[in-house]
Amino acid sequence: LHSGVAKYEYAIGTSPGLMDVRPFVDVGLTNHVVARELLLQKGHTYYVTIRATDHVGLQTTSTSFGITIDTTPPSVTDARVDVGGRYLMSTDVVSVNWEGLFSDLESG
Repeated sequence: LHSGVAKYEYAIGTSPGLMDVRPFVDVGLTNHVVARELLLQKGHTYYVTIRATDHVGLQTTSTSFGITIDTTPPSVTDARVDVGGRYLMSTDVVSVNWEGLFSDLESG
């Protein structure tokens, strides 16, 4: 017999299961949260751990994949945008193609 979930909590850390950025915060029965006033650092990877507690006090946790903070925009390479030539016959359709136009060293 299951007693049902009594509350959820979340924590944020710099490795899976670690709570060195934000310790567990009780969010009640909601299944979403916006974490504010964080001091995350560019290039660092963070993990969110969710803990569920049932009405008899049993707990289980799950940890996210890592998310890396990337605050820089992609850079433009020497690749060109291809619109099929300098002159087009259509007045209502343009086909555009680009490949390798942008590069992002932080997030790939």
